[in-house]
Amino acid sequence: MAYKYVAMALMLAEVNSFNGKIGLPVDHPVTERDVQAGSHVGPPNTNDFSGSIVTEKYFYGFGWGHLANFHRDDFKSDSDATVKERNVKLSKLTSLIDTNGAYQLATDWLNAMGVDLKLLEEKYKLNIVQWRYYHARGWSAAPRCCLSFRSNGEALHLNHHEDGVIWP
Repeated sequence: MAYKYVAMALMLAEVNSFNGKIGLPVDHPVTERDVQAGSHVGPPNTNDFSGSIVTEKYFYGFGWGHLANFHRDDFKSDSDATVKERNVKLSKLTSLIDTNGAYQLATDWLNAMGVDLKLLEEKYKLNIVQWRYYHARGWSAAPRCCLSFRSNGEALHLNHHEDGVIWP
């Protein structure tokens, strides 16, 4: 029981640090009262902890002892029906930035979190893709970009959506 309490406290602290560093628009620091069903603390491990925090708007996933992924809570399923629904929703938006703008926004956030961008770009190959969707008139650019830094099977993925939310 003590392990779960300490692990949850560490996850909440990291969530609040992350939210502040990237400027996520939240009304107040995330507390135990904000934690919803679906959240959990993984089993004890000698080197790290794992688990997740689900709030009204966001999902924070932890692995290897740190925040490993994050997304808006309504953007998590990759079923065919959900992808189609998401594409229809995206098709009604106009992209306000291009891949260069997405790169600038992502690197600003990484820099704010203390990532050594020079080392990251030296070690990993950058790939930027703007999502596209298909409709009756053909293919169109969607207001979402995915930035990936890859090397030897390792990858860091950053996704930008026009609502300003990033999903690692």
